[in-house]
Amino acid sequence: MKKLSATGSNPSIPEMTAKAQKRHGKHLRPGKSFSGMTMSEYARKGRDFARKPVGGSIIGYRGKDGCIVRFDMVTGEWVKAYMTGVASYMKPSAGKEYYEKWLELDEGVSNDE
Repeated sequence: MKKLSATGSNPSIPEMTAKAQKRHGKHLRPGKSFSGMTMSEYARKGRDFARKPVGGSIIGYRGKDGCIVRFDMVTGEWVKAYMTGVASYMKPSAGKEYYEKWLELDEGVSNDE
């Protein structure tokens, strides 16, 4: 089975699953991270971010369970995705601390070996 890249681009990641869309619709409410976006725009934006390689302001890793995570230190965007699609896309208030917490929980590696 092909693995997602810890640091490279992952063009095969599909959009957020319907289940994840239902769970994360709260991020589209007024005053929230992605208010004013439609669910379709949100799902597409999450997918596009998950496909990006690490570099510049974007850091990331691959978790033990095969997920990939990307965090943009400038925009605050955080995404977790699998081969089946984006599981979570948000701008956590804890920022990089949130990223580091999940890096440890996911037993993440930042190389493709």
